[in-house]
Parts: sequence; structure tokens; C-alpha cells
Amino acid sequence: MTLIKHHFIGNNIDTLVCSPGGVATTSFMQFIQQYRTINNPWDRDGLKHIDKPPVTNNKNLKAIYIYGDPFNLIISIFRRNYQEVHSRKLLMSYSNLAPISEQESLDGYLEKGIDRLKLEKHFYNWKKSNSSYPVMMIKYEDMWNNLPQIFEYLEIPISEIEKFPKQRKRSANWKELSERNKKDLFQLYGELYKDILESENILITKSVNNSNSFIRQLYIYLIKLKANVFSGQEYLLGVLKERSFNKYQLMKKVVRSFQK
Repeated sequence: MTLIKHHFIGNNIDTLVCSPGGVATTSFMQFIQQYRTINNPWDRDGLKHIDKPPVTNNKNLKAIYIYGDPFNLIISIFRRNYQEVHSRKLLMSYSNLAPISEQESLDGYLEKGIDRLKLEKHFYNWKKSNSSYPVMMIKYEDMWNNLPQIFEYLEIPISEIEKFPKQRKRSANWKELSERNKKDLFQLYGELYKDILESENILITKSVNNSNSFIRQLYIYLIKLKANVFSGQEYLLGVLKERSFNKYQLMKKVVRSFQK
């Protein structure tokens, strides 16, 4: 599947769940898939950790973005030895950055001082998005205190709250790291940690209700992903053709302009 396909989704799901990882996303998805049609909990469709809200012509789509303490997130990824696989997913839009090696230790990664997960960019791409659908931002650490709002947003009966997975004690705890590791963590992710700490526990970003928002988003993505336009061109035009003949013709000209 090409990169461009990850940035455009159709009408096959009604709820998109995404996170940077390390925040119990799989457990959350396994639960809500009993009530909603969602992207794949094991990321077989490449949407679970996508670094920005994808474009869609689905008027009924809702999104959930789960985030949390970035320090514990880093520890969780390395503790499970997911650093290489996970960094490849988070760096799909960053061809200039090499993924983290499977052999690299947490100490080694922090000492280099380079964010090869693009966590800050990931967070703000979602928080400050102007998508055509609403996005509920959920802070992992306070998720269980806000289940009523989450269930209401997803239109899941409140009576089902008792079935939601119980909160577990985190195995990852950055406060148990060495002083050197803590210092390196703050140098690399300190600003993001502070912003997340001060963020609202639950926030729903408003969708852009504009008839031209779909086309505008597509145009922006084409510019950002022009290196991948040609491999995904037929797919993109197919999506546009379903949406509107006039808009399809317009964007067809835009796509062709990239070939000049």
C-alpha cells in the first residue's frame, strides 16, 4: 500500500482510532469494535498510527486520537522491543529520517537527542487539524475518568461502561530511570511533555463544514506528498470521481500539473 493511500480513506469505517502508540490503543479498539466499524486494531490497514488526520469523503466519520505522557510512551516502545517497527510507521512521511535500529537501546536513543518518532509533530498534526470530521482527543492517563463522554461521542450505550477494560498499572514509569536518562528525556521531549500535561483531558475538535474542505484538504496533501503523487494518482482520482464529477475534473487538472 502506497503512502498516499494511508492519507485517504473511504466509507468502509465510521470511526477512526489513532495514537502515537504506547497508550493502550489496541485494547481500546478491541472493545469499541463491538459497537462501531473501525480501522484494524492490529494496524493491518496502516491507519492506527497515521501522523495526521486522513482526508475522506465520508460525512459520518468520527475520529478518536489517544495520547499520553511521551516519556512513558518511549519507555513502553523500547521495553517491548518495538522501536524499529514502530518508528517505521511513525516516519512514513519523513523519508529523510532513518528508523530506529532494532539493536538500539533506550540509552543510546536518548543520548543521540534526535526525535526519530516525530512525536511532537504527530500530536500537533491531530490537535490543530482542520479535518472535515470531528476528532475527540483523549488523554490516556484520564481516559477512565471520562468514559461517559467517550461513550456518548461514540453513541455506545452508557450501560456498557462496566464492560470497558479496567485500567492497569503501567509497566513503563520514567521516574524510575537514571538521572541521565531523565535529563535526556526532558531535553528531547520536555516541551511536549509540558504541553500534554497542561492539555484538556477530553477535547473535541470541530469539523470544517465547508463544501470545499474536501478539495482543499486533497490539494494540501498533494503538495505535501508530491513525491508520492504518481504512485497513488489512480487511487486518488478514483476517490475524487466518486465524490463529484466537477471536483474530479478540477483535481484531475491539479494532479496533472505536478507532472509538468
